[in-house]
Amino acid sequence: MPNPTPPDVVGAVLSSSAVSLVVGLVFAALLAFTPWWRTRAATATRLTRDEAVVVGARYSPERRLLAAGALVVLVTGVTVEVLARYVLSLNGEVSWWRYAAPVFATAAVAAALALAISVRGAHHATEPVTTGTRRTWLSFSPRGGTAAAGLALLGLVLTTIAAGCASSNIDGGPFVFLEIPAPNTDVDPVRLWFYGWAYGVAVLLCCALLAGAVLWALSANATRPFLRPETVPAEHHERRRIAAGLAQVATGGILLTLAAAWRFIGSAGRIGSLTIEGEGTFEIVWRYADIARAAGAAAPVLEVVAVMLLVLSALALRQGGTRRSADSATAASRQPEEAR
Repeated sequence: MPNPTPPDVVGAVLSSSAVSLVVGLVFAALLAFTPWWRTRAATATRLTRDEAVVVGARYSPERRLLAAGALVVLVTGVTVEVLARYVLSLNGEVSWWRYAAPVFATAAVAAALALAISVRGAHHATEPVTTGTRRTWLSFSPRGGTAAAGLALLGLVLTTIAAGCASSNIDGGPFVFLEIPAPNTDVDPVRLWFYGWAYGVAVLLCCALLAGAVLWALSANATRPFLRPETVPAEHHERRRIAAGLAQVATGGILLTLAAAWRFIGSAGRIGSLTIEGEGTFEIVWRYADIARAAGAAAPVLEVVAVMLLVLSALALRQGGTRRSADSATAASRQPEEAR
């Protein structure tokens, strides 16, 4: 590129997933130190020391598991990108695992959380609690977070299906090509390596696993019995934290795969002229090139958002609420003694 323009330079910089990772980490760190985020992540539930210990014993391991899972999803996304770009030679190889891995890791984290809740769910219950309302997987799910995760999943599924339908194969091989004909000629169409069914089938299967695992985890989180009547408000808060964290982790994992798919699709929008000896020069343009270029340009934004969601959810889930509750309860118990 002899005379690159500023947009060309910015596009070249953002074409690397490493840049998106660094930008996402910087934004997450800046946001984590803002008073708004600290206030939003804080817990202010008043419990006695015994109740705080019991609630913490039940929910802290689950929050720590989900926090570690958020980092596992992030590390999985970074690892597959490093392997695909710098370590393995994937010329002519269908690296479907590169796109399925973040969603599969997210499904595994959700399933591990659901299993932990199901196994430990009723072990600490000491008194029967009747709430009078039927609890479902939506009972503690945040509307915004659940909607964001659903839209991200829908976007990935629709992208994968649309790209798969646009793909083609050669002599019964895998669907990894995009055929772009040269207009008004008998020249064979240009075939580009593309995000076709060879990649999409694995991604769709992992999306189904993720949806099932998240529904299982949310349902188990909502329907397990409460510990005792006095802890119901605190447990409501803890269950909302777990549901919100799961929605963020799921959204982050999905966006990592969606960003990688959009980068792949975006390469199909950069085809220009093609010169064939004895035939001339032809303008090769895919009819959906504008959409492909827009997807490729949006991919770094999705990666930055995904990194921020995963890092912030891990930080928020690591912050314990029961310690603050115990401290406040201890302070409250000292007030009558001082008054005497």
